[in-house]
Amino acid sequence: MSEFVSVHGDPEEPRIATLLISRPPTNAMTRQVYREIAAAAAEVSARDDVAAVVLYGG
Repeated sequence: MSEFVSVHGDPEEPRIATLLISRPPTNAMTRQVYREIAAAAAEVSARDDVAAVVLYGG
């Protein structure tokens, strides 16, 4: 379970996944956030239906 990173998709662009970093107020990069990004990236890289990934800190 990720606390700060989540994977999202858009029905209008199904081959694009977005990794959203949500660690207010500044989205500081800690070891935990790096681990969560790596886990989310591994998750989407294993999917054949994803062609591109956007990393977004919102």
